[in-house]
This record gives sequence, structure tokens and C-alpha cells, in this order.
Amino acid sequence: MALGHTIDRAKVVDFSENLYIDEFAIAYKRPKLTSDIIGFTRPFALSLWITVFVATLFVCATTWLILRSHSALSDSRRPGRDGDPGAGNRTRFLRDVEESVRWTICHLIGQPVPQDPAGNGPRIAGGLWLLSAFILGVVYRGNLKAMLILPKVVLPFDTLQELTETNIPIWIPEGNLVHKAIMAATPDSAYYRLRKQMLVHLDVPRGTRETFAGIHAVASPMTTIVFLIDLTFSTTGKCKVYVISERLFKTVSMGLVMSKTFDQKTELNRAIKRLKEFGIIEYLRTTDMFNATECLKPLSSSVASGELRALDIVDFLGVCAIYASGITVAAAVFVLELVLGRRREGRGREGAKDGGEDREHGGRGEDRSEGQKRRNGKVRLWRLGGFGDSHLTLGNALPCTY
Repeated sequence: MALGHTIDRAKVVDFSENLYIDEFAIAYKRPKLTSDIIGFTRPFALSLWITVFVATLFVCATTWLILRSHSALSDSRRPGRDGDPGAGNRTRFLRDVEESVRWTICHLIGQPVPQDPAGNGPRIAGGLWLLSAFILGVVYRGNLKAMLILPKVVLPFDTLQELTETNIPIWIPEGNLVHKAIMAATPDSAYYRLRKQMLVHLDVPRGTRETFAGIHAVASPMTTIVFLIDLTFSTTGKCKVYVISERLFKTVSMGLVMSKTFDQKTELNRAIKRLKEFGIIEYLRTTDMFNATECLKPLSSSVASGELRALDIVDFLGVCAIYASGITVAAAVFVLELVLGRRREGRGREGAKDGGEDREHGGRGEDRSEGQKRRNGKVRLWRLGGFGDSHLTLGNALPCTY
């Protein structure tokens, strides 16, 4: 059995010639690819999303200022329906706001603009923003596609310092170099902070089962971890644990353990030297644990974890939530427009009714005055007929009054 050379062990047993130089590492259960409801935001960092939001507001405000300046310099403003110039100004103001927001958002999301900008200023601003939005869209789609094809797995920890910042326990066999380093560490070191997470026992089968089950991590020589990974992958075809990138002790001399009364120590050391000179020991180490190389690759693809994850409904919930929010806002605006439109229509009908009554009263007064004039004309005609004008009778007098 190969163990690391320590002073305490050397007091009890003898060690053979050095077989190889090993290093200590920490292994933990390999994380799986899971669904991400906000995965569509991952292609850009938070700082870039904030920059895009600020740039959108700036472009929208700039476009609105250009449109307002064109409106102020041109004679295209017309008075409102009631002849008030202020109504025309308000109408033009709202139209400028609508056009600036529509141009900015449509260019950003790659949608056609229903109306082309008028004037060189809006066209230059819109063209620059359209080019910037095109670059952002291409980069976003490329990163999103790359994340779907080659997803990134988030590790629980990858260094000793990160392990101390979690609540994950770690199994350390009693008496190995890591255990001694933790017990001798000063309070300001990362090894000392591992004391509250340390599980110490010598039940190797139990510790191995709990490590692969994800109950705790393990600190062990790298050769031992690679052997367990190779054995698991050879039997199940899956990589169940990963090894952090940081190594704890990189120059640990490993040798065979024997009793102090062993009388074949000289011949054994001579055979070990010959095997090392011909490279046989290193060859046996690499060939016997060949399958472990697949599990020691970086966790950058789902192939390395032994399984391919298909997209499920959770991956689309984020985009669907944004779409549903847009539909909800649009429906609310539509209902608001209907309510306001009916109120305006009701007010218009009331105004038209009041105007009709005024016109009706005015018309009745005109009819009464016209009737009075006609009666006066008839009296004059009858009087003319009574003073000897024989040719003017009732029959030819009435048509003259109408």
C-alpha cells in the first residue's frame, strides 16, 4: 500500500523507495445542468445590460430633441380643432414623443419602422443607432447560441478559499497531511477556517459513498481520487465527481509501507528503482486509470458530464414572461384608450346637443319673425286691393307673399 511519507508514520513503519510524487486535491459531487429561467439574459453581463438601457434612453431623448427643434424651426404646426394654437403644440409634442420612442425601440429589437424619419438629423441619429443595435443583436444571438451549444456549469467551489465560504462539509481521513495542516494552522489561514466543516474518520467505504452522493467533499491524494473516478466511470459510464483546480500539497513522496522487521527491504528498493528507470511504474499508472481522463476535463460541456440535457419549459418561461408582460401592457393601454375615447365621445355629444338646442331656439325665433313679415305683407296687399286696384285679387296676391 502506497502512503505519503510523514514523520509520525516513519516512527511506526518503514517506507520503501519513492514510487512517485503525488499531490493532494479536493473532490466533490459534479453539478448537473439545470434549467435557467433567466438564461436569455446570460449572454450579456449586468453592466452591459445597464449600458444598453442608458444608451436607449439617451438615443430616445436625442431623437426627441431633434424632432422638437425641427418642429420649432418649421411652419408645419397647425392649430387644433378649436382654433387654439396650444392644442396644435400639444399634438405635435405627443407625436414627436411617439416617433422617437418607436424609432428607438424598433431599431433595437430589429423590427421595421412604420414611418421613415424626416430630416437629416433624425436620419443620422437613427442610422447610427440602427448600426449599434445591429452589432448588439449579432453579438447577443452568437453568445446565446454558444451557451446553448456549449453550456457553462457553475461549480459550487473551485478553490480552498471558496470552500471555506460555503457550508459544504469535507471528509478528511485522520492522520493525512491535510488533517495535520488544518490542526496546525493559524487562525488567519484558510486551513484553520476548515475546522468547522471538517469530518474526520477512517471509514473509507462510507466516506467514498457519501462523497459520490454529494453529502460532503473529500481531501485525498490525487492518485486515490483518480482511481475512484476511473472505477466509477468504467462501471457506470458517468462522471459523478469533479476535482478543484487548486492543489493543496504538490510534492508528496509516496512509497510502500512495511514493518520495521521486514528483511526484504533492500531487494524491494532495488526492484523499485529498476521499474522507475524504465518508466514502467508511470506507464502502469496512466494505462490502468485511462478512463478517468474523460472526467478530469474542464466542466465546459454537457458531454463531459456524461449526459445531454434537452431544453424544457423552464428555459422559455423568462422569454414568455416578457412576452406576456408586453401583451398585458398593450391590453391595458387598449382598454384605457377605449374608456377615454368613450368619455370624449360622450362629451362631444353633449356639446352637440347643447348647440342643436341653441340653433333650434334661434330657428324658432326666425320662423316667428318671418311669419310676422308675411302677415304684414298680406295686410298691405289686401288694403291695396280694396282701394280700387281691380286687377290685384286674392289669387294673385298670395303668391307674392311666399
